[in-house]
Amino acid sequence: MMHKFKIVHMSADTIQLQEAVYPSVYLLARDLGISRQAAYEGLRRKSIPSIRVGKRFIIPRAAIQEWLRTAGGNLRPAA
Repeated sequence: MMHKFKIVHMSADTIQLQEAVYPSVYLLARDLGISRQAAYEGLRRKSIPSIRVGKRFIIPRAAIQEWLRTAGGNLRPAA
């Protein structure tokens, strides 16, 4: 059986866009150290920043980095 592969030519803009967003919820979950189901739940509840387009989540890496950087800002040390 012969496999056919489609050759895709990507511009530099397309490559930069792909690097700017998480390509999948699985990869986001892996980087956050949570399950895929927990990531979907956080996205649905809007506790994890994303852009919803139809049923799809667009997850900007910069938004996740900022979210992680500021996530502990409101925590107070235990007395």
